[in-house]
Amino acid sequence: MKDVLGGILKIGNVMNAGNKNRGRADGFLLDSLSRSFSVKDVDGQSVMKIVIDQLLKKDESISKFKDKFSNCYKSLKSKAKDLADDTKKCQTQLSLKLLEYDSIKQADSDVSA
Repeated sequence: MKDVLGGILKIGNVMNAGNKNRGRADGFLLDSLSRSFSVKDVDGQSVMKIVIDQLLKKDESISKFKDKFSNCYKSLKSKAKDLADDTKKCQTQLSLKLLEYDSIKQADSDVSA
């Protein structure tokens, strides 16, 4: 992981080279990592792909990196299911509140008339 983050930092430094205000980065925000997939070179390769390709050339064992996180993938799937369930509950509650609103609106118009 340290190599991946270091590679992204190095590429960021190269991209900022020549700019006296941004020529050297001492770090980056973790939430900016998602941009490493969308920032591309002239051939259309993402920064993340370039970093991973370089790391694989140095050490092919990095390809087994994600195997260490199999429980995380299970957790993400579980989280997605929970979110889907919560969304269904919210939709049901919204429908009930809309019906309640329509009833109140109708009762109010009957009283006003």
